[in-house]
Amino acid sequence: MKVFIAKAGVYLGVMLLLWSGVGMVSEVVRDRLNYKHEAEQSIGQSHAGAQLLVGPSLLIETTEKWRESQWVGEGEKRKLETFDNTETIRHVVLPESLQIIGDVQIEPKRRGIFSVNTYTANVTLKGMWRIPTEASMPVVHAGRLTMKNIAQTLISVSEARGLRAVSLEVDGQKLEIASETDRVGGLPSARASLDIRSLAGKEVPFVATIQLVGTEAIAFLPLGKQNTAQLKSNWPDPAFEGATLPIEKKIDEQGFSAKWQVSSLASEARQVWAREIGGEVSASNTTDAIEPIRRKERAAAEHRTIEQQALSIRMVDRQDIYTYTNRATKYGLLFIALTLAGYALFEVFKQVRIHPLQTLLVGAALVLFFLLLLSLSEQIGFALAYLSASFACVGLIGFYSGYVLGGFSRSVPLTLGLAGLYGALYMLLNSKDNALLLGSVLLFALLAAVMVATRKVNWYVLFERMPAKAVKDNSLFDPMQSSQKSPKTAFSPNEVG
Repeated sequence: MKVFIAKAGVYLGVMLLLWSGVGMVSEVVRDRLNYKHEAEQSIGQSHAGAQLLVGPSLLIETTEKWRESQWVGEGEKRKLETFDNTETIRHVVLPESLQIIGDVQIEPKRRGIFSVNTYTANVTLKGMWRIPTEASMPVVHAGRLTMKNIAQTLISVSEARGLRAVSLEVDGQKLEIASETDRVGGLPSARASLDIRSLAGKEVPFVATIQLVGTEAIAFLPLGKQNTAQLKSNWPDPAFEGATLPIEKKIDEQGFSAKWQVSSLASEARQVWAREIGGEVSASNTTDAIEPIRRKERAAAEHRTIEQQALSIRMVDRQDIYTYTNRATKYGLLFIALTLAGYALFEVFKQVRIHPLQTLLVGAALVLFFLLLLSLSEQIGFALAYLSASFACVGLIGFYSGYVLGGFSRSVPLTLGLAGLYGALYMLLNSKDNALLLGSVLLFALLAAVMVATRKVNWYVLFERMPAKAVKDNSLFDPMQSSQKSPKTAFSPNEVG
């Protein structure tokens, strides 16, 4: 029993040492992932990052003039004076209906060995505004309200450099898009002026066409009371995110298509955007310099909420090598434990003495599998890299085990079992939704196999024989004696017994 406890301690120490090696490989994976993020940022700086498209919005300004009386002075000098006040208020008009039609074409770009998904999106925005009349505008003060004749249309994006082309047609009239951009609602916006003198009180249709470039993800804000969106792309593995998922989607090897239907009753996009760009007030009778700062802080805080209300598509990699390799390393301890358990069973049942250094070398091959997987994946892709790394490690361990266990016939079950483990791991990595189920079933099957195989073993008798067997077997690790024997003789069952 003491020999068994000592051996168990040795195996446990080797397993912990190898597990620390797997942890070092995990650190390498995280470092490579950081390098990939740096490559994404580099491409984003020269191209454009993830894009959020918002619009078109219509900004109308009203001017209110009113008189108010106020007591000034103190004591006998106190008197009632009348002041003329003027305040300009910005109102936002959002679409009554909005239809988004987009075609997103992915073009991967590389920085060294790292690939980043960039895209060119051709988007059409169709809808209708209901232009308010001067009488319908809200009045804040008891005075006279005047609505300006020229309104501003806005098409906003996350990064203005991603706007390749923008055109806007309102009520059959093509508007001239300003070359400069202005940040409204925390986003840069392309502007166009619209004369609304003859449009007040009418339902006015608009059509905007936009060519937009970006990286990794694209999103749209459903600003209409009723919204429909139809997108297609040549990317076969999209991730649909945001507040609303598509009601229809089709995904195949050629790409995907998706359709959304969103009502303002189920979305806060209109309220969030209107509050963001419609809350800016400039008063002629105030000198408060703190309010603009507060507005900027509010814009920064609300920007996250805007993104949460969007319809978003992220172009993910079907087999992101760093995510998959990182997930694979989480099973490293299981691989090490099962392989060492196989060696321990041979040592117990076949009475083959295995030196800790030999188990350490086998474990090192298991650890190097994950490093090989990572380095090969960056060059030839995950699937082929997994096949190559697993074939190399299984072949090396099977070859080495043929000598350690006293014959290649003994190493075959261990080699086949290890190959089966690598095959099961690949299935786990490619089955995100069922990974827990498959892993649980696999572990249960392994445990059941061991229990069935050892159901008739008398462990007390087996452990009592181990010390005597071990004494007889000391010659196996004597360099002078073992050098005079062939591998087959040195590990023959008769000599061990």
